[in-house]
Amino acid sequence: MTKPRLAFAVIVVLAGVALAITRVYFFAHVDLGLDFRVYQRTVTWPLDQLYHDPGPMPFLYPPTAILLFKPFAMLPAAFLAWSIASVLAFAAAVGAASGKRVAAVALCSPAAIGGLILGQVPMILAAALFAGLKLRPFLGGMLWGVAAAIKPQLMVLAPLALAVRRDWTMLFGMAAGVGAMVIGSTLLLGYGLWFDWLAAIGSFGERLEQGVVRTVTPAGQAGVIGLPTLPFLLAGGAVAATAVVASARKLEDEFLIGLVVAASILVSPYAYVHDTIALVPACIALLFRGPWWAAIPCAMIFLGIAALTMNGLMIALCAVALWSLWSGRMEGPSPALPVRN
Repeated sequence: MTKPRLAFAVIVVLAGVALAITRVYFFAHVDLGLDFRVYQRTVTWPLDQLYHDPGPMPFLYPPTAILLFKPFAMLPAAFLAWSIASVLAFAAAVGAASGKRVAAVALCSPAAIGGLILGQVPMILAAALFAGLKLRPFLGGMLWGVAAAIKPQLMVLAPLALAVRRDWTMLFGMAAGVGAMVIGSTLLLGYGLWFDWLAAIGSFGERLEQGVVRTVTPAGQAGVIGLPTLPFLLAGGAVAATAVVASARKLEDEFLIGLVVAASILVSPYAYVHDTIALVPACIALLFRGPWWAAIPCAMIFLGIAALTMNGLMIALCAVALWSLWSGRMEGPSPALPVRN
């Protein structure tokens, strides 16, 4: 690694940590546990009222997510237990897959700190994705399926990626994981909750047309500035699907997870910086040892500023797709991402 490259990576990491500290200083007293309190409604509210909240923060997770939220919400120090579990699970899973240093830096990123302040779920889901890489394909696929059942918009293109890789065992495991979560939640909570959820998603769609502030998706940003969201949703989907089809067979470990989550976010109508936490380990690796064309958009993602993150996602997926197509046609050695064999 050259000195200019090392300096660039260190500056980006320090800037990201500074932004995370700023977030804690200015917003922790207001936002602390804000989203986790929404999850606690799974315990304190009757189930038939769960999806009928007219307030500004409705519960929009599918009934499958209640299987995760409810046990934590019943604990005496629920938010503290949730936060500790998030950090430990993420550190253990990412440390095993990408190394302890990567895990430590990722925990200091704006995506991690922002999610912890709010009490968000993506850190636990990221831990499931990384842990799934260390298991046998079927079991790992089941873990991916559990994550998809809790927050589907982060895993929309995972089945396409597994199909492109012809990883049928993991794909079947993912389907089994989703199926188990759906059956379990239906048996425990009743099938009527699914109709309530679909109705809530439909009504929330009207809000999405006006855009979502601080979103990292093209469709969400389009709505903020008064543009129709559908063309941007389709454009993001086209870029995402092309990147997955072109690159899924070439990437492994944190880079495969980064591809799946980044592509899925672009297909979604909205997502936030904390939803990118599963991308951060790949971004850190590429900051220090990837080609410049990958390091620059990864720096944009790592800094955790919504507009920068959105553009970084678009640039990164376009660049990875072009790299995959180009390297596939070359007859000699080709510039490659630092993937594992």
